[in-house]
Amino acid sequence: MKKYRCEFCHEWLDEEDYLRHHQEHLKLRPDGQQNEYVTLPPDECEQASLEGIPCIYYHA
Repeated sequence: MKKYRCEFCHEWLDEEDYLRHHQEHLKLRPDGQQNEYVTLPPDECEQASLEGIPCIYYHA
């Protein structure tokens, strides 16, 4: 059976379970905001220092 990796929690799931699982991640909070977001798996995230990278964003 084909396996898919969830782009939210990065679990490996059987094809038959993937769609239901994925839909759970897409549920909205009462205020309409997303509850969860797609992220890179930990093994694909940059591990270098973030020194010198801006940490604050200001809207114009």
